[in-house]
Parts: sequence; C-alpha cells; structure tokens
Amino acid sequence: MDNELIKVGYCRDYLDTIKVPAQHYLPIRKSQQLRVEKYLQASNEMRTSHAKRVAGRSYLCSNVFAMRFMLLILVGSLVQFSAYAQKKPAIAQPPASRIALVRAAEFYNEQSGIARLSKAQQKLMEAIRTEDSSYRKQLANLETLKQEITALERDASKQAEVAMKRPLVPQLERDVEERKFMLDEAYQLKEREFIAPVIRAIIEELDAYRRTKKFTIVLNADNLNQSGTLLSFDPAIDVTTDFIQHYNKKFPLP
Repeated sequence: MDNELIKVGYCRDYLDTIKVPAQHYLPIRKSQQLRVEKYLQASNEMRTSHAKRVAGRSYLCSNVFAMRFMLLILVGSLVQFSAYAQKKPAIAQPPASRIALVRAAEFYNEQSGIARLSKAQQKLMEAIRTEDSSYRKQLANLETLKQEITALERDASKQAEVAMKRPLVPQLERDVEERKFMLDEAYQLKEREFIAPVIRAIIEELDAYRRTKKFTIVLNADNLNQSGTLLSFDPAIDVTTDFIQHYNKKFPLP
C-alpha cells in the first residue's frame, strides 16, 4: 500500500497551501499523504492558536485603551474640581467671643449703684412701712413675753404667774406668723409695682450696652460666685462700674 500511488486530487489542498502551480501537481504515495494530512492539521491548529493570541492582544489593547481613557477623565475632573475649589470663597470664621461680668447686687447700692433703682427701693420700703411696723411690734411683744417667763421661772414663788403667762406664748407666735405673712405679701406686691419695671429697663439697656461694646455675653458674677462656678477671672472684664455710670448718665433721676 505504501507503494500504491494516490490520485493527484488527494494532495491538492496541500499543494494549494504551499502555492504550487497546478501544472506541477505530481502523484504521491499514501504514506506521503498521511504526512501531508498531519501537516495540514498541525498548520490549522497553529493558525487557530495564532488567531486566538491576536484576539487576546486586541482585547488587552482595548482594555488598556479604556483604562487610559478613564484615567484621562479622572485627571480632568480633578483639575476642574481644583480650579473650582480655588475660585470658591473661603467660609468666614466666626469672631472671637468676648465675655463681660457685672455684679448685679451693686446696682442696689444707695451710694454707688443705679440711682433709679435706689429710688424705687426707697418707695418700696415706704409702701410697706405700716405692715413692717406691725410685724416688728408683734415680734418684739413675743420676745418680751418669753424673756418674762424665763425670769419668772427662776423664782419659785412666782410659778403661778408663769402658769398664767405661758399659754399666751403660742397665741403671740401665731400673731407673729400672720404679720410676717402679711408683710411678705405686701412686699411682693409693691416690688412688682416699683422694682420690676426698673429691673426690666436695666436689662434692656444692658443688652444695648453689650451690643455697643461688642460683647458676646454678659454674666452675673454674683450668681456665678454663689454657685461656685466663677473661680478666677480677669478684672478687666468686670464692667459693673462702667455700666452704672453709663445708665445713670443716660437715665438720670427725674
């Protein structure tokens, strides 16, 4: 069989592959045809592998191109954002806080306080003078009676008199409590009438003073001291005297 000749057409594909003109086609043996077929199969496999590699390189190139394109877009966005950030005005920082202190109890001082407040305080005391006098009289009577009873108890011969006066003490104590209650009511009523309007006016003017002096907040040093909150401060922030002078000048006594 190896020596058997094969028809020319069986090896035509191979001859076409190696570009041999048709007039040069020669008959070949069967063993030669098998080798040719193996060669053709290997050649086809090589072409298929080459095509895959070429396709892979094309895919890789397309991915690299896409990544470069996205990188260019990202860089452009960053440049635009940087330019926008440079053009955008900076946010203004809030001004530094300025704190002031006042000793509100000093406002009531008759010599160095707020004149209108001292005047209102005087009116208040005059208005409750009657109730205050009655209370003080009852309180004095109670103290006197207690002292008399104490003195009589030292004398054994006056125990009968002690027994007569001792029941009077509870009644006098009730009278004193009643007078005290009446005095407190009268004081609160007259305080709302005379003191409260002046206090409101002082607070309003203190707020205007704060804005003029550009203070952030004004605190009552007396309250801070009582609560133990105020431990140390710069005396320069105490504006009590300056505000009292300002108020008395702007609102003198009529």
